[in-house]
Amino acid sequence: MQIFHVKKVALQRVMPYIIDKKFTKKQKENQMDIDGFNVYFESLRLFTFKSKGCTCASCGREGTHFRVQQNGRSIHLGLWSDDNIQMTKDHIVPKSVGGFDHIDNMQTMCAQCNNRKGSKFDENDFINGKGKYSYKEALVISKEKKMDNIFHPDNHSSDKKSRIKRELLNKYPRFEQIEEKFRIIKSQRKDPFMDVNGKDVQYVLSYLADLIKAYEGKISKRARVLRLFPKKFIQAERNKYILKEEV
Repeated sequence: MQIFHVKKVALQRVMPYIIDKKFTKKQKENQMDIDGFNVYFESLRLFTFKSKGCTCASCGREGTHFRVQQNGRSIHLGLWSDDNIQMTKDHIVPKSVGGFDHIDNMQTMCAQCNNRKGSKFDENDFINGKGKYSYKEALVISKEKKMDNIFHPDNHSSDKKSRIKRELLNKYPRFEQIEEKFRIIKSQRKDPFMDVNGKDVQYVLSYLADLIKAYEGKISKRARVLRLFPKKFIQAERNKYILKEEV
């Protein structure tokens, strides 16, 4: 739950201090006290507002003031419009299709328009923004990502998904704990099979085997649960059960 400590902070009080995060070595080099709160200014979100303006690229809504917001221990500045809509940074070319997390690929957009846009894109986005792929390549990637669902959409209702997940977690109560351990190790660019206790590896493999059986082998190669495993993970066995991706 977010707490708003200050109703309005004028744009001119904040904008002069905003710089690109890559130019600061330490957070404390770019902070300001606002009504007793130490607020940092080296964020790509704030730099987007300074570089691209405070006007929504879609509907033209204006961000007119900042508010100090607290979410848990995190304190930051949010840009708001007079009609109480928060302004956001938007990836012109969506990250889901290779858009860069860089100012060249950012634009200001109100929260309402950003939610409507989601991960949609058109050809103009690839002229105005920056990403790893061309528009045609992004269309293929987007189609593949629609398959990025652990469940076969035609065979399983949401009720059945919930039931199977609940049953598996009852059978494997430690799975989520071990899964988080795997994710931390993978974030360090290490092979979790080499760093996690052997019993934990077998536990996760057993969970995955039961999951594949529960869904009758209808599991996409892009399913999130498979991202826990290194690419070399029993490829031949996996191909027996996992749904082939469309070409």
